Amino acid sequence: MEVLGTVKSITEGKFYVKDSSGAVRELKIGDTIAKNDVVFGDKTNSSLANIAIELSGNDVVVVNQDNNQLFDSSLTTISFGNEEVAFDKKAVDETLSAWNQAQENIDNMETAAGDVTEQATNAGNEESQDGGALRSKFNARDGDATDVISDLRQASWTGGTDNQIEDAPDNIFILPPVYTIIEGLQVVNEGDEAQYVVKLVDAAGNPVIATQDTIIYVRYTNKTTQDGDTEYNHNNVIEVVIKAGTSETTFNIKTIDDYLADNGEIYNLEITGNNSTHFDMRTGDVNGQKTNVDTEILDNSNPLNPGGEDGGYGPEDTVYVVIDGTKELWESQTGEYVVKLVDKDGNVVVPTK
Repeated sequence: MEVLGTVKSITEGKFYVKDSSGAVRELKIGDTIAKNDVVFGDKTNSSLANIAIELSGNDVVVVNQDNNQLFDSSLTTISFGNEEVAFDKKAVDETLSAWNQAQENIDNMETAAGDVTEQATNAGNEESQDGGALRSKFNARDGDATDVISDLRQASWTGGTDNQIEDAPDNIFILPPVYTIIEGLQVVNEGDEAQYVVKLVDAAGNPVIATQDTIIYVRYTNKTTQDGDTEYNHNNVIEVVIKAGTSETTFNIKTIDDYLADNGEIYNLEITGNNSTHFDMRTGDVNGQKTNVDTEILDNSNPLNPGGEDGGYGPEDTVYVVIDGTKELWESQTGEYVVKLVDKDGNVVVPTK
């Protein structure tokens, strides 16, 4: 079984592969694609869904939404009848050069079948004429029907460089690799906001300008934090948008002062995907670093003294016990009283245990 490619990334949605025997299975990152396999998307996929498959030559094929793609020799060749023609930069340049040369010599070229005033019109009288620059043979018959036999493989084209394609890709499926990285605060004081930046860079770490509005999906995960410690809950996905014409964007995570002495809580932010169709997007830098950030929440406003004042509790953790109830009553009556916890502003604090 000839392997043509490997699944490199899947952004949202579900994608499947059907092999030559008709068997269907769902794809995941790292799966291989064999010759004559068909990759297709689920009918319920959104417009953001895509799968990127890296071919053996490092070219990348992207299948979007619920489209399908046959993996055979047609990925690198185009078939005309029983002839296969491989298109690459050299072939394209030679073709354009030959066409340019033919145009320059147009005044010296005779018609395909020779001088039209000398064409034979008697049935059965056939003459082969050399077409010149394109080395094509045209057989004239009756002046009405003309059989054209063109053998481009015999052509030997050299000459001028006008109209040549500079740096033409060898394969139309090539997408330039771009790396998505995340950076941000590693320590934040409880009640403050932590800022993060998501960037598009090349292999050398230089900024890459987005050619479309690009969504980067970032997953928030509790490590030692709990839901309620920040504005996000465990496994929430944050959609961060890098606008077309820019290379990065910032976003903030608001931490919540919960009045509990739980210093040193940690949460994580990790890039999980994107919706780009213009680049071969890769998570992390060229070395696989900067895919995620851990941030620690400190209880005290002084990072150098995380234990805080008052025997280990900072003022942001102070809770007051108050009692309220009947001011006066007659003898034999029953008084009612309420004991509650409040913060410095009188807001009720609900204990967690």
